[in-house]
Amino acid sequence: MKKLVFVLLLINCVFANDTKHILLLNSYHQGMTWVDNLTKGVHDILNIEKNNYIIHIENMDTKRHNTKEYYKSVAHLYKNKYKNIKLDLILSSDNNAFDFLRKYRNDIFGDVPVSFSGVNNFSRSMIAGHTNYTGVAENFSDVSTVNTILKLHPNTKKIYILNDYLKTGRAWEASMRKNLEIFKGKVEIQYSKNQTLKELQNTVKSLEKDTVLLMGVFFADKNKEYLTYEKIGKSLLDQSLVPVYCLLNFNISNGVIGGDVISGYHQGAMMAKLGLSILQGINPADIEIVEDGANKFIFNDKALKKFKIDKTLLPKNSIIINEKESFYHKYGLSIIIFLVVFAILVMMFLLFYNKKSLNSEKSILRLIVYAPLIFIPSIIAILIYTILSNNNEVFKNNIKELGKSILINQKQLTMFEVEKLSQEIIDRDDTLENILNYINLKKYSNNGYFFAINKKGLVLAHGAKKDLIDKNVYNYKDNSKEYYIRTLIKNAMNNSLEFVDYEWENPETKQVETKYTYAKYIPKYEMIISSGVYVGNIEKELSERIKELNDKNEDQINMILFISFAVLVLSLIVTFVLSNIIKKIFQNYSKELDSKNKNLEEVNETLEKRVHERTQNLENERNKIKTFLDATMEAIFISKNGICVDVNKSAVEIFGYDSKENMIGKKLLDFVSPESHNIVQQKLKDHDSKPYEGIVSKNDKSKFTAYIRGLNVDNTDLRISSVIDITHLKQLESQSKHAAMGEMIGNIAHQWRQPLSVISSASTGILIKKEYGLLDDSELESLCSQIDENAQYLSQTIDDFRDFIKGDTKPVSFNLKNDTDSFIKLMESNIKNNHIHIILDIQEDIELKGFPNELIQCFINIFNNSKDAFHQNEINEDERFIFITQKMTENTAMISFKDNAGGIPEDIIAKIFEPYFTTKHESQGTGLGLHMSYNLIVNHMQGTIEVFNHKYEYKDKKYKGAEFIITLPLS
Repeated sequence: MKKLVFVLLLINCVFANDTKHILLLNSYHQGMTWVDNLTKGVHDILNIEKNNYIIHIENMDTKRHNTKEYYKSVAHLYKNKYKNIKLDLILSSDNNAFDFLRKYRNDIFGDVPVSFSGVNNFSRSMIAGHTNYTGVAENFSDVSTVNTILKLHPNTKKIYILNDYLKTGRAWEASMRKNLEIFKGKVEIQYSKNQTLKELQNTVKSLEKDTVLLMGVFFADKNKEYLTYEKIGKSLLDQSLVPVYCLLNFNISNGVIGGDVISGYHQGAMMAKLGLSILQGINPADIEIVEDGANKFIFNDKALKKFKIDKTLLPKNSIIINEKESFYHKYGLSIIIFLVVFAILVMMFLLFYNKKSLNSEKSILRLIVYAPLIFIPSIIAILIYTILSNNNEVFKNNIKELGKSILINQKQLTMFEVEKLSQEIIDRDDTLENILNYINLKKYSNNGYFFAINKKGLVLAHGAKKDLIDKNVYNYKDNSKEYYIRTLIKNAMNNSLEFVDYEWENPETKQVETKYTYAKYIPKYEMIISSGVYVGNIEKELSERIKELNDKNEDQINMILFISFAVLVLSLIVTFVLSNIIKKIFQNYSKELDSKNKNLEEVNETLEKRVHERTQNLENERNKIKTFLDATMEAIFISKNGICVDVNKSAVEIFGYDSKENMIGKKLLDFVSPESHNIVQQKLKDHDSKPYEGIVSKNDKSKFTAYIRGLNVDNTDLRISSVIDITHLKQLESQSKHAAMGEMIGNIAHQWRQPLSVISSASTGILIKKEYGLLDDSELESLCSQIDENAQYLSQTIDDFRDFIKGDTKPVSFNLKNDTDSFIKLMESNIKNNHIHIILDIQEDIELKGFPNELIQCFINIFNNSKDAFHQNEINEDERFIFITQKMTENTAMISFKDNAGGIPEDIIAKIFEPYFTTKHESQGTGLGLHMSYNLIVNHMQGTIEVFNHKYEYKDKKYKGAEFIITLPLS
């Protein structure tokens, strides 16, 4: 091994090039399982500790930041950061980094060669017009995984495929429907629906026994709740009662079996392998893009055992993870010996002592003295045996690991020599004949030789068997009837890191042995250079190393035996001493036992008193809770599985019953009006604790509107529900709307004053000038035009007001910018009169579905809140700003109203959406404006509204104010 390391270091020193700078550009963030595995694959192949490489890693974090402005800022950052660094290679992982480089690479780094990986839906048109690109496409292996499922589970009738309903999930399902068409008639394939996580859990648990679950890609459920890989495994996949397979390596958890998966590690390793070829001087255009062969069959040993799957049926070269030796297999024999010794001691006790001797204190003392003399040495002997057995297992495992290590080292040496020879051939730039002669003569350590074939399997050169030259070996098979030469050619053409194993005659031993061969394709000469390592050579080196291990192992065994003998002698001495100590303790214990028995009755009496006191305390607490519930104004229902088990006094009074006994035993739905049954049933089903409006029914069949809120106790079916009559609240809401409408009429009246004044002045001017003969045609036309323009303005104002006050009865599609323009028109005079400056930052193409007039009302409520704060805090009229920002994210529209009115006091900011809460005098407001806004956004338009205090700068001046942020789902 030392000689091998020395040779590798010497070769590295001789062939070392100048320092190479490599940039690894990851689309996502470090800490993400996929990125961590991919980065490890890159490091393992580049081996930067031994090579003269400097690697720079940039994580773009596009899972959390994905806007055009963000990409521009990142491009600006990289341009400044790398302006003085000459990169020799860029490694790019996943689509976002790949797309970023196609757009910005030349401007930031110049025409630096790129090796990419993890690109979904790759087509060669993506790099058309771009130079120096090669890499590894990311294609999921659904067909091969389904074939494996049917092989391992021949009784399968249905395969249930799970994908989410995001963009990637839809694309995966479309491709899978097309690819899996070949299984039509063999097995039924069913695709998942758009469901919440809880609904998916119920679906997965209800799958029939003849079904297999295949996991595609899943990042978010129906509610757009993003789920981590760990949560998907724990909450969904691991709970399945049927076998679960997957197409992504990171989805393999405790209950998931595995499949032909996309592996971040192998994607990174393959990308780095292509990058090494570029660093060796090969033009990226001459390196074939790897579209197949980057995926691996990986299986989880825990799940294989759970579903009793025969490992011999797994595809060849499958990787099995989580393999562990069972406790019984490791310590089973020691446990059996211990149980036998213990049984012998028990039998001796039963034979040696009879009933009379048991009553004898001396007999019991003899048992205490002599039993340890037998028991303790026996335990020590068992421990010695266990240590020796474990040492033997360690020795066997060391031999196994040593064999694996030697094989890996030999493979690495073979790969290094093939890569080195390939580079030498490229650098020689000689004729094919001279190159082939050079290959025939080329040798390396342990008599390693090379051979060369073309893509059709014709042997061009062979360093060990000259008689094979000019023969075609394309159809050669090994003992397993596989065309190994075809596999060798395919691996070389795909730049694969895989070795091909087959049976071949070892030139040294003249015996047919297993040979592991690595191949490299040289496009310039259209030939494949190969070399391999024989099992015989590995076994020869292994046998020499085993002799060394044997000597060390014998020394260890002798040392264990010597220590064990010393411990055994010492244990006998300690046992005698310990027996005497136990004897004295036993005698003292016998004396104390009588005394303790006397105190036992007193202890029992004390315990009975304490139990009685605890019971009385619990009864008192129960009465306190009952008194508290009866003291509340709202109706309280306690139910189990939707059946009423208790109510408070307010519930009896509010719902008009004679007594609570007439309410107990009824269904909760019996107290709800039919039009609210659906929402109440859904809340009960989902254990939802959020408050909502509903129509409830009294005993006399009369109805009223109520706020309802329920809470399940510790996720059980026991639920406490409160009901508040909000009829008066609704009246106040109506009054608030009328007050807002009155204020709106005032705004319109103010807007009409100027145009009415213009019309009056123009018409009076016409009459006077006509009377005195001073009116000419041009002036008449001008004055009439003014009258018409102002009349049109008045008409438009009437239309805007009419559209606003008529309200919305059904949700409609509308443009957010147009709705905002209407709001500004309606409040124009109010804005001017209060000297407020509106600063807009609005995206024009945001389309929503909902109630546009209700949204305008919400805007007006927020505006009025800021307007009142400007006056209350005496903000300078020249510095009253309201910033309105509207932009679109992936699935929602974000609306922000931010002012500089000083902010909302921290002790009340959490209460401003509550009904009746107000800081104004009762003559100025009811405290319902922002509460109504909350209902409009949350209950009517299924959005959210939040408020924060912010400090910020505007035109080099610092301000503080409140910011209301509204999010609404896109139409």
